[in-house]
Amino acid sequence: SRNCNFKCSFCSLTSAGRPYTVNSMDYLERQLDAIGRRKVLFFEDNQMLGDGHKTFRHRLELVQKRREQGQFDYWSGFVTDTFFWDEENIRLAQDTGCISLFVGVESFDDSEWLDKVNKRQNARHSQVELIRRSIDGGILFKYGLVFDPNSRTIEQMRREMDIILDTPEVPLPLFNFTAIPFPGTPLFHERIANDQILPNTHIRDLESSTLCVKPIDPIEDVVRF
Repeated sequence: SRNCNFKCSFCSLTSAGRPYTVNSMDYLERQLDAIGRRKVLFFEDNQMLGDGHKTFRHRLELVQKRREQGQFDYWSGFVTDTFFWDEENIRLAQDTGCISLFVGVESFDDSEWLDKVNKRQNARHSQVELIRRSIDGGILFKYGLVFDPNSRTIEQMRREMDIILDTPEVPLPLFNFTAIPFPGTPLFHERIANDQILPNTHIRDLESSTLCVKPIDPIEDVVRF
């Protein structure tokens, strides 16, 4: 598929304004033909489940057919939180050779912030419970966290790390990054309207580890954190 059927305000996809679209099965066949034999296939798809369960199952049937023919042994990809709401999705993925999935967790306990950035779907279920489902189903759960010092305190962001360290079944995140006001995104327009982007910020600073928004806590403390 292309783009996404969610509109998280910090996501660069929201700046393009393009609708979520799903390519045909013929297109997927051609892509699989072109890539040839691989040990592991990674599906570079922002929303594998976005077109519903029926389409997802049809695609997994094709994936399994190619796997039985010996084209690859395992596969991995991107999904959203909604994938893990139905444990049948986990079973189907694992049965067809899925070994890991990457999810934008963003926050473990701040439902208010998730609502603010239009990612309400991540507040519907406990993230820890969804991770348990994935690991119990035989699929490695990979994820990232978003830190937004403009609307969250250091104490709140530090609590995210405490949850991870205090919960043995939760793996370490692949990365933590600050919410980036990419030009054109709702987050960008909000930060501009409220004069919250730091002076002399350049495009090259929007790389997730350079502080470019006015934080709640003192700048020195946030930079150190």
